[in-house]
Amino acid sequence: MMTEIPILIAGGGPVGTTLALDLAQRGVASIVLEERLAMPPNPKCNTTNARSMEHFRRLGCADAIRRVGLPLDRATDVVYATRWVGQELTRYRLRSSRAVLERRGDYGAIDDYWPTPEPQHRVSQLAMEPVLRAHVQKFSQCQYREGWRFLSYTQSSEFVDCVVQEIASGAEQHIRCRYLVSCEGAQSRIRRTMQATLEGRECISKFCTTYLRAPALDTRWPHAPAWMHRIYNADGESHIIAIDGRELWLHHSILGPDGDLDAHDHRPAIAHALGANVEYDVLGQERWIARAMVADRYRSGRVFLCGDSAHIWIPMGGFGMNAGIEDAVNLAWKLWATLAGWAPSALLDSYEAERRSIGQLVAGSAAKIFEDLYRIPVQDPLFEAIGPAGDARRAEIGHLITQRNLAEFDSIGMQLGVAYTESPVICHDGATLPAFAINRYTESSCPGVRAPHFWRDSGRALFDDLGPGFSLLCIGPQAPAAAKLISAFEARGVPLTVVPIAEPIAAEKYQGYPLILIRPDQHIAWRSMQEPANPLAVVDTVTAQI
Repeated sequence: MMTEIPILIAGGGPVGTTLALDLAQRGVASIVLEERLAMPPNPKCNTTNARSMEHFRRLGCADAIRRVGLPLDRATDVVYATRWVGQELTRYRLRSSRAVLERRGDYGAIDDYWPTPEPQHRVSQLAMEPVLRAHVQKFSQCQYREGWRFLSYTQSSEFVDCVVQEIASGAEQHIRCRYLVSCEGAQSRIRRTMQATLEGRECISKFCTTYLRAPALDTRWPHAPAWMHRIYNADGESHIIAIDGRELWLHHSILGPDGDLDAHDHRPAIAHALGANVEYDVLGQERWIARAMVADRYRSGRVFLCGDSAHIWIPMGGFGMNAGIEDAVNLAWKLWATLAGWAPSALLDSYEAERRSIGQLVAGSAAKIFEDLYRIPVQDPLFEAIGPAGDARRAEIGHLITQRNLAEFDSIGMQLGVAYTESPVICHDGATLPAFAINRYTESSCPGVRAPHFWRDSGRALFDDLGPGFSLLCIGPQAPAAAKLISAFEARGVPLTVVPIAEPIAAEKYQGYPLILIRPDQHIAWRSMQEPANPLAVVDTVTAQI
């Protein structure tokens, strides 16, 4: 018996689940195959960034995600120290979840100034992923199958025929879909089948990650509470991350590119990081290699790669999972448009054109952050010295760390400033886009950028008033009526929501342009001071009709 479904998604982690959720809210049915029956033995990504949280706001689960993980009042600071019980080198202050939920400012926090309705959130994937799963399972359009494995596929010009397996019984089933999406992760079987090749750097560093239960660990920390603790000394380099703010922790031993993963013993590495005897239980462990690699293609006919199936890189700043979520959002609306018939399959070509270049940008940025950071002079004789001379030298080193590394956590440009500069489905108007920098974001109305956020007089975010399809902002009392452009969308059957904007701040945010066309993924597709001379050409460009 053959099951038929529009979309089959292999992999039900955060990326696959986001894709299914976005499709379900657009009325597109999918089946998600997830091999795991339980969460993995090690926490993965521990940051859901602002851009991902903006998407989760649209998908209706941002608040639920923000309420899991650390206690609401727990500090989410990043601290650099010589040992767990040693001296603090420097600290980046970040807001608690409660401060964000209550929209309270914290003017010492490095991300307090970010213009977003949903600041970044420190939460382990162990806590975030179940929220996503529970949310998508509310939708009848999605069949979320735990304990199922993807085996193989063949494709024709019309369908993809897949073989899948229920792991417990060994029973195989045939599924015919219109499109197949691999969200399987770095070991993607689908990527190998489609003969896509990962290109880039195969080893930046080696890591041993140990998941711990240590109820007494927080009581031995002599400084203000934090979320991430980066430990550097002559005995080694480690990261210790608070998972639940009480007793669960993640310890990363950083071995460097020449380290021996097989011979590594986590016990002395943890002891050197702590500098004290603290009892702990090992809950899980993973030994892995950090890379910076991107697939040479993201599409083969009706088959697509998303997330770690398409790119793998060192997890600095949480860029990996979050870039995958952006992949899913980009692909979701294009699949919807194609299946609904208001865009041709050529629109799907723009997925690779837009997202692969971003994958290369993020891979390079993550590798540079790591390499800039891991040049700390831990062999300096004053590094752990007690007294004024040691204090002075550590202050100098702390300043050096901040200069080199603050961008990883104040990564506003990476989170809000990514633009589709060469996209074939953006109406580029020749304007120069703001230069990209990880830690710098200049709001702009240039086509290709994320639409700038502002709070409306109603108390709602602008993004809350955008429609599921395209949205046309008509800014100010003198905005052109845009009747011909609206009619062009109607003629092509493309969903459009018209959003009148009276708030004066919008003119500043959008550089005086009264007409702004925003795509379903909140990127600007077109702007103008007046109605277009050829409105059908605008609609046809942004939907790949021409």
